[in-house]
Amino acid sequence: MSNPQEGAAVSGNKKKHPGGIIGAVRETAQPLANSLGLILWDVRFFKEGADWIVLLVIDKEKDASPVDEDAPPGVTLNDCEALSRAIDPLLDEADFIDRSYRLQVSSPGLERKLRTQNHLNAYLGEKVFIRLQRAFEGKREYHGILANLDGASFTLELPDGRGLTCTLPEVAWIKADDFQSWDHLQR
Repeated sequence: MSNPQEGAAVSGNKKKHPGGIIGAVRETAQPLANSLGLILWDVRFFKEGADWIVLLVIDKEKDASPVDEDAPPGVTLNDCEALSRAIDPLLDEADFIDRSYRLQVSSPGLERKLRTQNHLNAYLGEKVFIRLQRAFEGKREYHGILANLDGASFTLELPDGRGLTCTLPEVAWIKADDFQSWDHLQR
């Protein structure tokens, strides 16, 4: 017989959510993030080694000024801690995660992965870095401006001015491109 305190999965009467664990966590975290002036960028539930992780990735509006004038712009450790403290008892009370887990709250960081349609919409007109599933013209990785979104496809404006149109299934990942400098491509 498993002891739940040792990290074994707990079975029985856990509450089910139509969106699964990620949907339930997102539904619980979204209003808390909003009330703290944060954007809930992503929610992930995954196994890392022997541990299950609930990861909340938070951000702030690009033009948001810090509450504390001495604080750096963007997400701070205090923001992560505030959301963690606010959501932790609610997740325990809601009881929809059927195993022990560690709660982590972090910023998206540099070169954040763009995993959802909302992420892509937020980066329309911005510099991105993509890796294709298969090479195109001998390359798998491209930098450019996310120039157009059309359902499951997008166009990347390359530094040489050409457009590369891809469907989302053709792409291994898309990241914010925080390190390239192409002044001639900036909007």
